Amino acid sequence: MNQEIFYNQSWFWAGFFTAIASIGGILAKEWLSQKSQLKIEKIKLYESDIFKAYCELYEFTSNAFSSLWPPSDPRTEFIDFMERIYFDKYKKYKLFYEPKVRNILEQFESQYHCLMEPDFIPEKEFDKFYREDLIDLLNELQKIVEAKSDGILQH
Repeated sequence: MNQEIFYNQSWFWAGFFTAIASIGGILAKEWLSQKSQLKIEKIKLYESDIFKAYCELYEFTSNAFSSLWPPSDPRTEFIDFMERIYFDKYKKYKLFYEPKVRNILEQFESQYHCLMEPDFIPEKEFDKFYREDLIDLLNELQKIVEAKSDGILQH
Protein backbone atom coordinates (compact mmCIF):
# COMPACT_ATOMS: atom_id res chain seq x y z
CA MET A 1 0.00 0.00 0.00
CA ASN A 2 1.62 3.10 -1.21
CA GLN A 3 -0.20 6.02 0.31
CA GLU A 4 1.21 9.46 0.10
CA ILE A 5 0.83 11.79 3.03
CA PHE A 6 -2.00 14.27 2.36
CA TYR A 7 0.21 17.36 2.62
CA ASN A 8 2.26 16.07 -0.29
CA GLN A 9 -0.85 16.14 -2.47
CA SER A 10 -1.32 19.06 -4.86
CA TRP A 11 -5.02 19.32 -4.02
CA PHE A 12 -4.10 19.97 -0.37
CA TRP A 13 -1.84 22.91 -1.18
CA ALA A 14 -4.26 24.41 -3.67
CA GLY A 15 -7.04 24.25 -1.08
CA PHE A 16 -4.75 25.40 1.74
CA PHE A 17 -3.63 28.57 -0.07
CA THR A 18 -7.18 29.29 -1.19
CA ALA A 19 -8.42 28.98 2.40
CA ILE A 20 -5.59 31.16 3.77
CA ALA A 21 -6.22 33.84 1.10
CA SER A 22 -9.96 33.80 1.87
CA ILE A 23 -9.42 34.07 5.62
CA GLY A 24 -6.83 36.82 5.11
CA GLY A 25 -9.22 38.72 2.84
CA ILE A 26 -12.04 38.44 5.35
CA LEU A 27 -9.82 39.64 8.21
CA ALA A 28 -8.49 42.56 6.14
CA LYS A 29 -12.03 43.51 5.10
CA GLU A 30 -13.22 43.46 8.72
CA TRP A 31 -10.25 45.53 9.87
CA LEU A 32 -10.83 48.12 7.14
CA SER A 33 -14.55 48.08 7.80
CA GLN A 34 -13.99 48.80 11.49
CA LYS A 35 -11.66 51.70 10.64
CA SER A 36 -14.19 53.08 8.18
CA GLN A 37 -16.98 52.71 10.72
CA LEU A 38 -14.91 54.64 13.27
CA LYS A 39 -14.34 57.44 10.75
CA ILE A 40 -18.05 57.53 9.95
CA GLU A 41 -18.90 57.78 13.66
CA LYS A 42 -16.41 60.65 14.09
CA ILE A 43 -17.92 62.45 11.12
CA LYS A 44 -21.43 61.96 12.53
CA LEU A 45 -20.34 63.41 15.88
CA TYR A 46 -18.63 66.33 14.17
CA GLU A 47 -21.68 67.02 11.96
CA SER A 48 -23.88 66.84 15.06
CA ASP A 49 -21.66 69.36 16.86
CA ILE A 50 -21.69 71.67 13.86
CA PHE A 51 -25.46 71.47 13.60
CA LYS A 52 -25.78 72.24 17.32
CA ALA A 53 -23.41 75.20 16.97
CA TYR A 54 -25.44 76.63 14.11
CA CYS A 55 -28.68 76.12 16.06
CA GLU A 56 -27.08 78.07 18.90
CA LEU A 57 -26.03 80.78 16.46
CA TYR A 58 -29.62 81.06 15.28
CA GLU A 59 -30.70 81.46 18.90
CA PHE A 60 -27.97 84.09 19.32
CA THR A 61 -29.37 86.16 16.45
CA SER A 62 -32.90 85.87 17.83
CA ASN A 63 -31.70 86.98 21.27
CA ALA A 64 -29.75 89.85 19.73
CA PHE A 65 -32.77 91.08 17.78
CA SER A 66 -34.98 91.03 20.86
CA SER A 67 -32.35 92.38 23.27
CA LEU A 68 -30.80 95.09 21.12
CA TRP A 69 -33.68 96.44 19.10
CA PRO A 70 -35.30 98.93 19.50
CA PRO A 71 -32.55 100.59 21.48
CA SER A 72 -33.09 102.73 24.52
CA ASP A 73 -29.47 102.83 25.72
CA PRO A 74 -27.48 101.08 22.94
CA ARG A 75 -24.06 101.05 24.62
CA THR A 76 -25.27 99.65 27.92
CA GLU A 77 -27.60 97.15 26.23
CA PHE A 78 -24.84 95.99 23.88
CA ILE A 79 -22.31 95.54 26.69
CA ASP A 80 -24.87 93.70 28.79
CA PHE A 81 -25.86 91.47 25.88
CA MET A 82 -22.27 90.58 25.05
CA GLU A 83 -21.33 89.83 28.66
CA ARG A 84 -24.48 88.10 29.78
CA ILE A 85 -25.40 86.23 26.62
CA TYR A 86 -22.67 86.08 23.98
CA PHE A 87 -19.56 85.39 26.06
CA ASP A 88 -21.42 83.19 28.51
CA LYS A 89 -23.27 80.97 26.07
CA TYR A 90 -22.25 81.34 22.41
CA LYS A 91 -18.56 82.14 22.09
CA LYS A 92 -17.64 78.54 22.89
CA TYR A 93 -19.02 77.47 19.49
CA LYS A 94 -16.98 79.97 17.49
CA LEU A 95 -14.51 77.41 16.13
CA PHE A 96 -17.31 75.39 14.55
CA TYR A 97 -18.35 78.26 12.30
CA GLU A 98 -17.16 79.06 8.82
CA PRO A 99 -14.76 82.02 8.44
CA LYS A 100 -17.48 84.47 7.34
CA VAL A 101 -19.45 83.84 10.55
CA ARG A 102 -16.33 84.14 12.71
CA ASN A 103 -15.55 87.44 10.99
CA ILE A 104 -19.01 88.79 11.86
CA LEU A 105 -18.72 87.60 15.46
CA GLU A 106 -15.29 89.23 15.68
CA GLN A 107 -16.89 92.53 14.69
CA PHE A 108 -19.26 92.19 17.65
CA GLU A 109 -16.39 91.29 19.97
CA SER A 110 -14.27 94.15 18.67
CA GLN A 111 -17.03 96.65 19.34
CA TYR A 112 -17.46 95.25 22.84
CA HIS A 113 -13.74 95.40 23.65
CA CYS A 114 -13.49 98.96 22.32
CA LEU A 115 -16.44 100.01 24.48
CA MET A 116 -14.81 98.43 27.53
CA GLU A 117 -11.34 99.83 26.89
CA PRO A 118 -11.29 103.51 25.87
CA ASP A 119 -7.73 103.22 24.55
CA PHE A 120 -8.86 100.80 21.82
CA ILE A 121 -9.95 102.39 18.58
CA PRO A 122 -12.70 100.51 16.73
CA GLU A 123 -12.78 100.10 12.97
CA LYS A 124 -16.10 101.88 13.04
CA GLU A 125 -17.44 104.10 15.78
CA PHE A 126 -19.99 102.24 17.93
CA ASP A 127 -22.96 104.50 17.22
CA LYS A 128 -22.38 104.16 13.50
CA PHE A 129 -21.89 100.39 13.82
CA TYR A 130 -25.11 100.12 15.81
CA ARG A 131 -27.15 102.23 13.36
CA GLU A 132 -25.69 100.95 10.09
CA ASP A 133 -24.32 97.45 10.59
CA LEU A 134 -25.91 95.65 13.52
CA ILE A 135 -29.20 94.62 11.91
CA ASP A 136 -27.53 93.79 8.59
CA LEU A 137 -24.95 91.57 10.32
CA LEU A 138 -27.63 89.77 12.31
CA ASN A 139 -29.69 89.22 9.15
CA GLU A 140 -26.60 87.92 7.37
CA LEU A 141 -25.92 85.50 10.23
CA GLN A 142 -29.49 84.21 10.02
CA LYS A 143 -29.18 83.61 6.27
CA ILE A 144 -25.90 81.75 6.75
CA VAL A 145 -27.41 79.60 9.51
CA GLU A 146 -30.44 78.75 7.40
CA ALA A 147 -28.27 77.82 4.39
CA LYS A 148 -25.93 75.72 6.53
CA SER A 149 -28.82 73.95 8.25
CA ASP A 150 -30.44 73.22 4.90
CA GLY A 151 -27.14 71.77 3.68
CA ILE A 152 -26.72 69.56 6.73
CA LEU A 153 -30.32 68.34 6.68
CA GLN A 154 -30.20 67.59 2.92
CA HIS A 155 -27.39 65.09 3.33
